Parts: sequence; structure tokens; C-alpha cells
Amino acid sequence: MNLKTRKIYEIAKKLFTEKTLAFKEFYNKKDFAPILENPYINMRTSDEIMAFLLFDFKEYEESANATIKNMLKELNCEVKDLESFIKILRESYVSLFRIEKKGDYFLFFDVLLDEYIEVENYTSIEFAEVDFGLCRIFGNDKRKVILHVTQLMVEEVFITFSNNLSNLFYHIEENYGPVTINKDFLKREFLNIISVFEVTFESMYNEILDSINAENDNEINYFEYLLDKFYEEDFLVLQNKDLFKKIFSNADTEFIIEFSINLFSKIYSNCLFEENKTFKDYDLDYKKIFEYLSESGEFLNRKELACSLDFLIIFYGKLLTMGRNVKNILKDLNEIKENIFYYLDLLKNSESGFYFDDDILPILLDNKKFVFGNKFLENFDSFLTFLDMNYVNKLKSGDLSPAMLKKFTESINLVPTKVVKTFKNTHFPLIELYFTFMVKKYLTFITREDAPEELYLTDYADNYQTFDDATKLSIWTESLTNKKFLKSSFGKNYDKYTSFVIDFLKKLNEKNCIKDEKFDEEESSLLSILEDLGLIESKKDFSAIKITNLGKDIFNYYNTEEVNYNNIIKVDFN
Repeated sequence: MNLKTRKIYEIAKKLFTEKTLAFKEFYNKKDFAPILENPYINMRTSDEIMAFLLFDFKEYEESANATIKNMLKELNCEVKDLESFIKILRESYVSLFRIEKKGDYFLFFDVLLDEYIEVENYTSIEFAEVDFGLCRIFGNDKRKVILHVTQLMVEEVFITFSNNLSNLFYHIEENYGPVTINKDFLKREFLNIISVFEVTFESMYNEILDSINAENDNEINYFEYLLDKFYEEDFLVLQNKDLFKKIFSNADTEFIIEFSINLFSKIYSNCLFEENKTFKDYDLDYKKIFEYLSESGEFLNRKELACSLDFLIIFYGKLLTMGRNVKNILKDLNEIKENIFYYLDLLKNSESGFYFDDDILPILLDNKKFVFGNKFLENFDSFLTFLDMNYVNKLKSGDLSPAMLKKFTESINLVPTKVVKTFKNTHFPLIELYFTFMVKKYLTFITREDAPEELYLTDYADNYQTFDDATKLSIWTESLTNKKFLKSSFGKNYDKYTSFVIDFLKKLNEKNCIKDEKFDEEESSLLSILEDLGLIESKKDFSAIKITNLGKDIFNYYNTEEVNYNNIIKVDFN
């Protein structure tokens, strides 16, 4: 036969890609129904089943050959030596290989036949330097050719799958007598082999479920729901911790899985759900996705944004080697990385979400005695509990209902800036901060600003409560160094409050202690906030005030960094 293997591959590829009428008639034979009804076989692609029926199924060889001839005619493929062409294809087989790149070819070690073969790759799949997978091989020459990649897999899956196949072969021998494992055996047992892979994946999938630190069935159900948004093989990539060593040098598989769940959950719930897209779509617009997530403050800090980006580049890079059409996604992700400061700026200026400056957390952890048991945080937790346990309404004016406002402020001994019969939010700067935080971070959901409605806590409030005190205070510090946040909180009092705090902190930082100064009710409320935050210490009635180590560290950080005094003041407002 004069046809070269490259030409044979191109013609065979047409057989797979063009589902001709001849094949459909052959494929829909009633005799094949039991095969196609097998739930594990149903999980596989039609290309794999098509190859088995046409090239491996001995009982239907004559019918298969006739079908191939008719398919070639429909595709206008001229093959001079048709019988030789069909013979080569029918000699193709699927086996399990360890794949290693060797210059202009690949060295395949067949773990089932225990032999090495040199292989050409004309497919669009780009293998890694070392890879593992089930492949269909053909050719009469010394150097064989990949006809079809049935399944690529990470090493952990490869090892487990190999062991499970050994158990299958042992089972066959035990029940049907001695067998010789050769190419004919592999062709005959192809359906069992891919069924074993599906069983292997299902088992490893269940192990992943068991490893997830989920507190209830709802979390498990959501995890399963999220996994359904991936192709199985794609998700298994996440189990290969060696792939992600560059990002997480000491992380175990469980950490990587949990990080990926958190990341992909953000992407899916915020950007894909409403567009009816999943991670099975390889045309996702990651520039748009990262822009939205950054503007929304969905990343906790700069490091999480950078790690998420690197994680996706590695993940989709691996998918590219598995033949996935993700070149455009990788192009977008790399362009995002080149313009990372744009997205970091969006994140820094976000008001929603739980973003905080990476450098704040270490400062807080160095001042633990002011952080853990922090009165500002404890009062806010009490505020959340109060709203959750009581029917509290927001009025048309935007204020909390006076009776409930009074009830809560009295419970934490909060003094108003003015003695009045009917309290409003503006009489309590702390409440203004708390309520704005809840609205901006979606801890409660306001449907109409100009109408009264009952307040209730959202899932974001639950998410906030899962953070430790240091993280909570980091988030609050970020909010209170955000000019837009403070203006939303204090409204027309913003400039007055800002001027007081700036001047006071500058003076306190210079003198370290301020004694016997007089403060009005508004100023005393602001000083109480600073004291609750752990930034200052005072005697009763603020007759003597000192700046704490935490206050100094926070002041110096914002004084020496890019942030100006306005930002420092905002921190102190916390």
C-alpha cells in the first residue's frame, strides 16, 4: 500500500469527525443497544465507541468493513488499496501508556503489553514532557501513530487505574481460565477497560468528597453541583498537586482542592450562572471575569488574586496539553497577568467583598492583644445577632427603626451624639459604620433605598462570621481606609469627622499622650470608636489618652505608604 501513515491518519480522522449516514445506520443497530445502555459506557464519547465498533468488534467485522467503505464513499475519499487501508485500521488497538517526549517523537511505554514503542503525534493534543493515558495506536512501520487519544490522566489516576486493570485481568483468569494479554485481548476487552476507568474515577471522586472539610450535607451537595460543571478528566487535573507546586510549595491535595473549589465557585456563581455557562465551555471571557471579581472585592487580598491567576494559567495550560481548545483562554489569562496592576487597582478600590491589604494582617498579628477580643468586632457581632434575632426595619429615610435602634445601643451602652426623643443613625457614628458595612458588603440586602423594608442577614453575613478576628479587623481596616465608604457612612459629617481625627492623631502621635482636653459628644463618639478598635487607650471621660502600639503601627503604615493622612483617619474611624 502506497498510502503513508499521515494520510491514513487524515482519512481516519474524517471518519471520526464526519458522522455519516452510513455510520449512523450501523451505530443504531439494535444489537448494540445493550452496549450503549451500560451507564459507564454512556459516559464515554461517541468517537471511542465508534472506533470500537468499527475496528475492534470481531463479531461484526464484515458489517463494519462494509460501513467503512460506505463512509469513505460518502466522504469522497479515494483509497486505491481499500482492503489494506481497512486492515491497518482494524489492527489499531487501545492500551495504557506512559508517554515521554523524545525530540521529534514520543516514547510510549505500554504498561499492559510491557513494551516500548516510538510514536508520531499528528493529533492536536500537546503532551507534556511526561504524560499518562489511554491511546489508540496504528501503523505497520517501526514508528507508530496515534489514531485517537481516549483518555489522558494525571499520575495518581494512572497508578490507581493500572492496579484496577490488574484486578480486572486477574478476575477474568479466575473465572474464564488463562489469558494471554496481547493486542487482540485488549481489543476484545476495550469496553471493560474504559468501564474500569470510569469506576476508578468514580471511586476517586468519592474520595475527594470525603476529603472535603464540609460541615453539612448542603456543602457536599454544592460541591457535587460544582463538579458537574466540569468534564471529569478536567477536574482530575486538580488532584495533581505537583502541577501547582510553584504556587503552593507545601500544599497537600486537600488544600489544592479546597482552594480550587473556592475559586471556581466565585467564578461560577458571580459570572457564569446567569449566562448559563460552565467550565465545560472553552470560550469563557476571563478578562471580563477578573474585572468583575476585582471590582466586587471577591479576592481577599492581592496575594489571592495573583495566586488565582497563576492557578488558572497552570490549570488551563494542562488542559491545552490534553487537547482542549483553550488557547484563547490562556492568551487572555497571560494578558491579565501582564496588566495585573489594573486589576489590583480595581480590587483595592472595591467597596463590596472582603478584600483587605496584604500588609495589614501581619501588623495586626504583631499586636494580638488588641485584636483578639476586640470590642469593636464584638459589638459588630452583637449587631448581627440582634438583627438576626429581631424584626428590624429600615425606614424610608434609611434609618433603622427608632425603637430597635434604641434597644440595641442601650444593650452595648452606646452614647448618642445628641439627646433626642427619636434616635436616628446619625446620632451614633458607630451604627453608621456598622450599617454601611452591612449594606456595602451585602450582609443584608436592600431592594429599595427609598422605601421601608425588613432587614435580614444573607449568606455573606455567614461568610463574614467564618473569619477569625485578625481577618475581620483587616477587612474592617480596609473598609475604613476607603474614602467612598466613609462618605457613605458619615454623609455631611464626613469632613468634620475627618478633620477632627486627623488633627487628633497627628497630635497624639507627636505627644504620645493627651491630657485634660475637652471633647463634645460627637468627638467623644469618634474617640470611643478608636478606643474600641484598640488604637488608643484612655482614662474615664477621656481625661488622659495614649496611643497604643497597634495605633502607632497603623498610623505609621498609612503615613509612610502610598496612602495619605485622609486614609489614616479613615482607619481610625474604625
